[in-house]
Amino acid sequence: MERVKTLPSVRETLNCFTVCPEEKDLHNSADYRLINIFIPLYLFIHSKEHTKLDLFYAIMFALLLIPKDYYFLPGVISDSGAGETSIPVVFNVVIMLVMMLVIIESGVAKWRKIATEGVVR
Repeated sequence: MERVKTLPSVRETLNCFTVCPEEKDLHNSADYRLINIFIPLYLFIHSKEHTKLDLFYAIMFALLLIPKDYYFLPGVISDSGAGETSIPVVFNVVIMLVMMLVIIESGVAKWRKIATEGVVR
């Protein structure tokens, strides 16, 4: 019965399932898709469980949601045929990939701990 407590938290699972699908759709006009980040952000803010990665997640959510349209990439044409592609197209994808890898790695580390010790406390 102890093993049930060691499953990934709802927050970790939903964060991964919400952030991961974002990576398959890398259009240049993807900023409006950041609305999908509000579900994991809500779960993160209202979570009663705290981990050592909370500061990392808070910084990454902040970096995703601050405006970054200060520099437009010259010579890059978007879906609409205009040269409106800016640095968030690159930065947001990198930030989400880093978050996704950290979430997956923390889950793998938890499962490794379960496999070696039998129970995570």
